[in-house]
Amino acid sequence: MAELIRAEGLTAGYGDSIVLEDVSLAIDEGGSLALLGRNGVGKTTLLLTLMGLTRLQQGRLALQGNDITRLPAWRRAHAGLGWVPQERFMFPSLTVEEHLTVVERPGGPWNLQRVYKVFPRLEERRRNLGNQLSGGEQQMLAIARALMTSPKLLLLDEPMEGLAPIIVQELVKVIGEIVRAGEFAVIVVEQHARLALGLTTQAMVLDRGRVVHRAASEELLRDPATLDRLIAVA
Repeated sequence: MAELIRAEGLTAGYGDSIVLEDVSLAIDEGGSLALLGRNGVGKTTLLLTLMGLTRLQQGRLALQGNDITRLPAWRRAHAGLGWVPQERFMFPSLTVEEHLTVVERPGGPWNLQRVYKVFPRLEERRRNLGNQLSGGEQQMLAIARALMTSPKLLLLDEPMEGLAPIIVQELVKVIGEIVRAGEFAVIVVEQHARLALGLTTQAMVLDRGRVVHRAASEELLRDPATLDRLIAVA
């Protein structure tokens, strides 16, 4: 399978503060990566750096062999990076359906009909405003909105945070089906490491802004002692 995205030596942060140091990764088309580590080690910052929303001091980023290192965030999104932020960013003045149609990529594989099939609850709420949804429904909408851009790489930042167990089960099922379909690549940041590993094929562990471990997800799931040690690195 062809390589989709490659990051080499990313050193980035906010203002004069450096959060990531010399981080590299490569993901094939249809691949999936669990990005693990304690709170504050740089996981979200890495996703923001891939999206072009941090101050990049060093490094290079290529998508399908094309250098996108200096592209602004909106052009990276147009090139195929889909982002589901931890904060969800609902627009209070837009309905569910407007959230989706405003970002739809004409002619792309994802449209309203397909998104509503994946998330039937959103179709039921299609005329509700974004701030009238429950937390779980907002997360479904955030994921659906990213899907409507027909991404080549989907970045999921803590998609299960703060959700009721029944909603977590529903989202795990949906995300798992998306990953297994291999239609696009996925990076999952998730505090529940075993959950993220169960959804992906590859894993990368960060500590203090650096990569400290790479392995197959299944390998780490079979070795809980190593996983617990890596997540507890300090």
